[in-house]
Amino acid sequence: QDPVQLAEQQTNSDKLKPGNYLVVALDIVSLGSGLNSELYQIGAYSIHGETFIKCIEPVNFKEDAENDKELPMVMFKNSFHVNNRQTGAMEPCVTEVAALRNFTDFLAKSIHRVRPRFDSVVLVCASNYMINTLTKHIKMNALEGQFWSRVAAIGSIEHLAKEHPNGRHFLEKKESSIEDIYYTLFKRMVPFAKHFSNEKAKFYYEVLVKLLDRNPSYSNYLQEYTFTRSSREMHKIRNPTFFLNKWETYAPLRLFIIRTLKIERQEMHEEDCRFLPKVDDVSKKICRNLIDAGFVFEELLDMAKARGLSGTELHLRTVLLRRMAGQDRNVIDTAVQTTKFVIGFLVQNGHKGLDEMLDDVRSSEELKREYETPPAPPPPSMTPEDSWGGGGRMPTGAAGAASSAQYPAGSSTDTYLNSMMKADSNVSFNTMYKHLPQLDREDLDCFRKYVVNRVMETFEKGWKTAQFHKCCEVLLRSGLSINKLIELNKSDDGAMEAELLAKVKPIFNQQGPVHIGFKTYTTWMKDFLDRESVSLEKKRIAYVARMEARGLMKGIPRSTIRQRKK
Repeated sequence: QDPVQLAEQQTNSDKLKPGNYLVVALDIVSLGSGLNSELYQIGAYSIHGETFIKCIEPVNFKEDAENDKELPMVMFKNSFHVNNRQTGAMEPCVTEVAALRNFTDFLAKSIHRVRPRFDSVVLVCASNYMINTLTKHIKMNALEGQFWSRVAAIGSIEHLAKEHPNGRHFLEKKESSIEDIYYTLFKRMVPFAKHFSNEKAKFYYEVLVKLLDRNPSYSNYLQEYTFTRSSREMHKIRNPTFFLNKWETYAPLRLFIIRTLKIERQEMHEEDCRFLPKVDDVSKKICRNLIDAGFVFEELLDMAKARGLSGTELHLRTVLLRRMAGQDRNVIDTAVQTTKFVIGFLVQNGHKGLDEMLDDVRSSEELKREYETPPAPPPPSMTPEDSWGGGGRMPTGAAGAASSAQYPAGSSTDTYLNSMMKADSNVSFNTMYKHLPQLDREDLDCFRKYVVNRVMETFEKGWKTAQFHKCCEVLLRSGLSINKLIELNKSDDGAMEAELLAKVKPIFNQQGPVHIGFKTYTTWMKDFLDRESVSLEKKRIAYVARMEARGLMKGIPRSTIRQRKK
């Protein structure tokens, strides 16, 4: 067959087939990140006006749930409930598997709510990340059969806003959170964090109808903007390519390698062990080798169950053999070690579920510290007025207001990161990234996307994901933030370049990407700030407006409000 026809057939098979589908908006709230996460709430809203809400009692994040600012978990009538402080409602907590089963039952009842019955359900979430979290927890609780028998496809508001003509018109081609999208479309501030998931799901449905200018149907939404289970887009969402997400999934294998090497070295003489690499370095090297070869940890587990150990070993050897061709002895030894340890891990742990493996990681002494949240540095003992120079007023403008909303009094991003690294010089990039304020994380993600585009334009061959990761890591380890660099870049005296030279260059020379020099990195940063500074500042202004609507921004200077109105 002609390759063009084959491509068209593949594209058509990825799309949802025509039928009578029920659209259900969905929202979930999770605690933690990646595989080290638990669901806290799941809520839904159907076009018939029916709602579903279940709160989940976490196992490993109870303290985070009890300390939640807006929806804390409290003990009420001898059982845990989630308290909605806005409405006073008390929702009882259930286990994660019970909540997901109740959700699939809700979908089954919704399908048969009217006659003739619907063929299936199409879910609509806020973002692709929410789809990834939902499908991962469905799989961890062994509910894939029930779930996908009721759900034909899943879509996201994030994807629709990027691809639909109305989304590109209203949002001016800039990435926004669901709260920003809602405010742009309806000119109404809604504190999403204060609402239960079923109420947020209703807001998602309102955004969906507004973007489409009519109720969703197969022709205007379901065919082009949703993902079926077997589609390539769904495969990308369920297996994200970002390095840190993949790195988290390999924690059980890393733990197995560390423990195996420790047992082997116990029988060796101490003098011989001095010249061997650290067991933690060996485990990281093997896992990086698997990631660079394109393996996903969950797919390795499924492959072992489907093909057996011999078939899995053959596939590993075949893929790694291509990487060994023409390489030095160290690369060949690493590939041989990789196959050996992966097969040994599958022999010992292949029968376990993913959640059981993660429980072992969380309770292990070797990797426990990577899953613990380091205590935040104590703020200096000063008043907010003193922390801004004793003038009695905070900085004016959107940047100053956004800073007061994002950071504790007397604290900032660079001082926070510096205090973390002083407490532990080996603190991981993942830990630093997770403890950044929300706006600084979004700025860093925007810079990473810019670097990816520049690499695609400049280099014939793309970089490995770890190199993109290092472009952001050197900036974080220097204690600088994108927002601070934007302020320095506004002055024409070279303050931004001087700051990068003084703080970033020493770290860049040791830990920076290998494909570019510091001069190129500085040029890229300058170009990025010139292009994106205006849109990033507008995003901070929108954040200030949301905080003001929630009642979290008290004493905002009038100049900030005037600037936002402009």
